Parts: sequence; C-alpha cells; structure tokens
Amino acid sequence: RQLKEEDAGQTECEERLLDYMDEVLRQNVFTKLEQNRFVKMMDEAAESLYEKKASRMTEGQYENVCLRLLEIQDFENSEKWCQRLSEQYPEQLPAYTCRLKLYFTTKDRAAFFQTLDAMKKSDVVLNREALELVRIFS
Repeated sequence: RQLKEEDAGQTECEERLLDYMDEVLRQNVFTKLEQNRFVKMMDEAAESLYEKKASRMTEGQYENVCLRLLEIQDFENSEKWCQRLSEQYPEQLPAYTCRLKLYFTTKDRAAFFQTLDAMKKSDVVLNREALELVRIFS
C-alpha cells in the first residue's frame, strides 16, 4: 500500500521491502503457492525501484531477486534481472554467479560455459563457490 502511495522519486519502501522479503523468502517457510505469490511481489517491488531509480539497487538486491525467481522456476524474469545485474555491476561476482546458476538450471550449456569463461578471464575475486565451479567445469 505504501509503495503505491509513494511519489515518483521516492524509493525507500521498495528498498526496505526487497531486503525484508528476501530475509523471509530465503527461509522457504511458505507453501509453494504462497512462496510464488510473495516472490512475484518481490519482483514487482524490484521493478518499481528499477523504474524509479535503478542506481539505488544494490548488487545484493539484484542477486536476491534473481535467485528467488530462479527458485520458483520463473526463468524469464530471473534472466531479466541477471541481465540488469550484469549491466549495472559488470565486474562483480554476483553478475557471473547468478547467470551461471540460471544457465545451469535451464541446461543452457553454451551460455553456461561462455559465462564461466568470461568469469575466469575477469579480474573478479572468486569466492569458494565460484572456485569450485571453475575447478569442476574446467
């Protein structure tokens, strides 16, 4: 309700909502139907923030939206957010790992290995999970 009452330039509700919703949704405490509905609401809040002021979205918020959508198998919207993450934060690890998870899940072998190769060639500092992916798939 507050989201709809905000002015065009206000983003506080979206920012708070995205962070709060992710904390709850990543616990998977809802039924499948409820989880899907709430993830869609999270997607709508993210879309509102993106349209108002994309620069206010953090890489973590992008990543969270991508992963929650991936969990409910909304591959189309997950890909949209992965792309946006890659555009706004091109040299950050989540820009690669989100796409890798998406492509692995959707069995897009060519895109997976292209992204993995790009990550290996980048200057991004890899975490344990990313290093394991490189080790396994190289």
